[in-house]
Amino acid sequence: LDAVLADLPAVPQPLTEVARRRARRWIVAVMGESESKGRWRLARHTSVVALMGACHLDLSRAEIDGPDVVITALGIMGSIDIVAPEGIDVDLTGLSIMGRKSLRMRDVPVLRGSPRILVRAFPVMGEVTVSSRPAAADPH
Repeated sequence: LDAVLADLPAVPQPLTEVARRRARRWIVAVMGESESKGRWRLARHTSVVALMGACHLDLSRAEIDGPDVVITALGIMGSIDIVAPEGIDVDLTGLSIMGRKSLRMRDVPVLRGSPRILVRAFPVMGEVTVSSRPAAADPH
């Protein structure tokens, strides 16, 4: 059998799977700043806390598993800024206490097959902002 198979091309070996980034479940800034941008992995449920600080999440190149992702954002005298690519379905819920939450997504059709992002915002004398960015504006 070896003689018959000798002139056949070699079977390519399967590539080893690249290790995935560990999902970020917590993003915290206490009297400072925390920034997540570029290629990073968002957990199915991620908690973001800004205590007299600022958190910036850029989801433009983030790895998102599954059809739904929940981001719980707690800003206590701090600010949380979340940027999502245009065409992603984003829903903003929550409660502001002497603070502000705002959703500024462009009115474009939702991309078929894209994940849904639910942001539960709880600003206490702080701010949670969710906005969109066109794909062409992505600096990476």
